[in-house]
Amino acid sequence: MVQKLMDYVFSINLMGVVLLMMVLGVVATLFAYHKDKGDYKTFDLTDLIMENGRISKLASTMLGAFVIHSWIMVELTLANKMTEGYITLYGTIWIAPVLAQMFTKPAATPPTEKKNGTQG
Repeated sequence: MVQKLMDYVFSINLMGVVLLMMVLGVVATLFAYHKDKGDYKTFDLTDLIMENGRISKLASTMLGAFVIHSWIMVELTLANKMTEGYITLYGTIWIAPVLAQMFTKPAATPPTEKKNGTQG
């Protein structure tokens, strides 16, 4: 019985356990930071998935997909199966849209009408 327990303990992927502990630590820290009512009242984790006070289907789906995709990348790295193709795919899917949004100009808004009837 002791031998089976020892075999199980030594078969656990130590890097995976360390990664899981780090992720749980970050999540716990962010949650504690979110719940703190001190000087950081503007920090709200629900902003990641909320839009106008309601849960956004798109934001929650994107957040879930990002977490799952990132975990897959970590697993590929730990299994020594990471290739340049996977890194390029990850960058294309998650980084390129953010960069595109940063460098594109917002759409022009139509001029508003002043009270006297003129445009301005």
